[in-house]
Amino acid sequence: MAKNVKGYALTLTWTITPNILNFLWEQGFKMCINREEILDLMKNAPLKELGQRALRVKQRLHPENLTTFIVDRNINYTNICFVDCKFCAFKRTLKEKDAYVLSYEEIDQKIEELLAIGGTQILFQGGVHPQLKIDYYENLVSHIAQKFPTITIHGFSAVEIDYISKISKLSLKEVLERLKNAGLSSIPGAGA
Repeated sequence: MAKNVKGYALTLTWTITPNILNFLWEQGFKMCINREEILDLMKNAPLKELGQRALRVKQRLHPENLTTFIVDRNINYTNICFVDCKFCAFKRTLKEKDAYVLSYEEIDQKIEELLAIGGTQILFQGGVHPQLKIDYYENLVSHIAQKFPTITIHGFSAVEIDYISKISKLSLKEVLERLKNAGLSSIPGAGA
C-alpha cells in the first residue's frame, strides 16, 4: 500500500512477467540496478520512489524534456443501464429515484467548469440506456461540438455504441459515421 501526494491510499498489484522485466531492462532501468532489484522495486518500492526512478529513465531517454498531457473531464451523461455488470455500483434502472439523464444545461455547466481550468477534452460515457436511440446521441454530440468547438469529444464505450446500433436498427458503421459527423472525435477502449 502506497500513498499518493493527496494522501489517498492506493493498492498496487503487480504481475511481473519475464516480458515486463525484459522491457524494463531494455528501457534503461539497467542504468543503476540489476534485474532482481527491478523486481524488488516493482513489488515493494513506495510509489513516490517508483515514480522518481521512472522520471529519471524518461529524462535519459528523452533529454529534450518534452512531456505532454491534456486536462479532461469524465461526464457521465446517464446512470441508467440495463446491463447487470457484477462490478458496477453506478448503474440504476429507469424506475430508481436517483436515476438520471443529464440535461444539456447540466452538461454545458460541466464543460464550462472544464474550460475554466484549461481543459480540452471530455470523456463522455454512461450506462447502456434501454431507450435512447441514435437521434439522442447525435443531437447531444452536435450540441456540444457547436457550443464548445475547442472541446475534443472522446466518448461512448463500444458496448454503448453496439446497443445504439441495435435499438436504432442501424449498422455499427452508420452509427459511428453519424456520431463522427456530429462531432465525436474518438471512442475509448474500455466498456461494460
